[in-house]
Amino acid sequence: MWLELFTAIGLALMAGFLFNMSVVTALAINALSPEQALAAWKGINAAVRNPLFAGTAFGTAVLVVACAALAWPSRLR
Repeated sequence: MWLELFTAIGLALMAGFLFNMSVVTALAINALSPEQALAAWKGINAAVRNPLFAGTAFGTAVLVVACAALAWPSRLR
């Protein structure tokens, strides 16, 4: 139960992040000049490289694999 809960929370956080990046951030950056847009994307990439984001992104991937591995035997019945 806890594994599924933490996996769902991680997936929701990553979905929210990706939704924000595609709907809000990308549209706002596309309104900038190419030079400003490149600088903005580089700034975003630098800010995202932190332990919290990495833990959420890669930790969620590990949790999804763990959920699948634990559910696999029940699918074989």
